[in-house]
Amino acid sequence: MDRLERWRADIAELDQRLIELVARRLELAEKIGREKRRAGKPIRDWSMEKTVLERARSWAEDQGVPSGLVNAVMTRLIQEACVRQEELPLAGQDLTSDRILIIGGKGRMGSWFARFFRNQGREAAVLDPAGALPGFRSFEGFSKSCRWADLILVATPLAASPGIYRQLIDRAPQGIICDIASIKSGLLGEITAARKAGLRVASLHPMFGPGARVLSDKVICLCRCGDQPSLERVRRILTETSARLVEVDIMHHDRLMSCILGLSHLMNIVFARTLTRSGLSYEELSRAASTTFLRQMDTTRSVITENPDLYFEIQRANPHSAELFRQLRTAVEEITGMVTSTDLEGFRRVMEQGRDYLNLNQEEERS
Repeated sequence: MDRLERWRADIAELDQRLIELVARRLELAEKIGREKRRAGKPIRDWSMEKTVLERARSWAEDQGVPSGLVNAVMTRLIQEACVRQEELPLAGQDLTSDRILIIGGKGRMGSWFARFFRNQGREAAVLDPAGALPGFRSFEGFSKSCRWADLILVATPLAASPGIYRQLIDRAPQGIICDIASIKSGLLGEITAARKAGLRVASLHPMFGPGARVLSDKVICLCRCGDQPSLERVRRILTETSARLVEVDIMHHDRLMSCILGLSHLMNIVFARTLTRSGLSYEELSRAASTTFLRQMDTTRSVITENPDLYFEIQRANPHSAELFRQLRTAVEEITGMVTSTDLEGFRRVMEQGRDYLNLNQEEERS
């Protein structure tokens, strides 16, 4: 065996050992996760993650290994450890009293929540005209299911949610009614009617899609709609996760979403639409792509592979969309006008204002 083959064999042996060590690390992470569950501690420990990354970077420096490479590897290992730990059922707590009915439980977000609640140790059932969700109890009508549930999660499409609320109001369930709608304006009348009827109501907005494997670094908006005790009850269920819970007023929610969802979705769809009309193939562009282009394409890819019906409704149903469209058209005309008129100072000013908005100038001063 020549030296080249011997070195390749050594690398193969090292690769096998690395994979064995990764498996051992994940096994230990699961043990730590079980202990956290037993002790009622949160899954995500930011101070420990910081310690792990700093320690790894220090070792990388000692060994002459690029710190960026080590940081990427360790970050990915930490994320996978969090996934393993979050999938463990909660222990040491009385959760069986929480019976959760998911209306629309056959849909992608509905089934995500069904699995999520089951992993927490709660009893979840579904009610969906599309049929049963394998592995979960299924109800066919509102009467029996409403009497059974402690929490009724409305996970239906935006257009169907008001009608679901009206049917629930007619049946006066004792459990909390809670929607996960991306746009709240269309539900305000029904939420008000439910509260006037003496029903318990809460409102959520998970800021992630059904592909989420882990809630670390994810946000769930808790929308204040006048029934704080019910919102606090839902908060206690979600506090057991590593998601970041952000409370917003339901009347302010859609304005926030016009930028957070509406603008970000729109910009990426426009980016893809412009490229499809450019006359240049994606393969041709990718071969000569810059870092900025590749990052933008990663984001665009995540948007255009989502449900177009939902993304259309997020644009159409938000009452603040018209103002957003106007601002976007104005911004495009303003910036392209600066370029075509060679207004360099104006262009610089726009970028400087952007840095100020993002607090980047302050960060540069501190560094």
